[in-house]
Amino acid sequence: MMARMEDRRAALGAAIRQRRLALRRTEREAAKLAQIARNTWSGAEKATVRTSEHVWPGIEHALDWEPGSVAAILSGDDPTPRARTRPQPAAPSSGDELAEEVDRIRNLKISATARRRMIEALISVYEEAAEEESGGVTPASRQQ
Repeated sequence: MMARMEDRRAALGAAIRQRRLALRRTEREAAKLAQIARNTWSGAEKATVRTSEHVWPGIEHALDWEPGSVAAILSGDDPTPRARTRPQPAAPSSGDELAEEVDRIRNLKISATARRRMIEALISVYEEAAEEESGGVTPASRQQ
């Protein structure tokens, strides 16, 4: 039984690390989002500490997992990524929509690196949507 729980904790740690890296977050950024100490986060990833149930919701939040995902992993199941609550933004009719989103991100209590990554991802989404709407012709492609 002991080795079995250690294996489950190792699986949880691997899943936490894999998801954090997929989201391109540092341990520090993820721990801050989870509202736990970085050492606690690191210990959870390395499976060197038993992660208390009271920190599971924070970990799930930081990794964009649905509630219950940590328990699912410890039971041998897969985590459930959080469903998007908002549709992907369409290309803005003006710069106002994009500017509002960028301002919203700037006001988040996260690191400057995380803010930059979010803004870059947002701009990419808007550029892709604009390209789809224009049939692949964008101001950048016209200049080439």
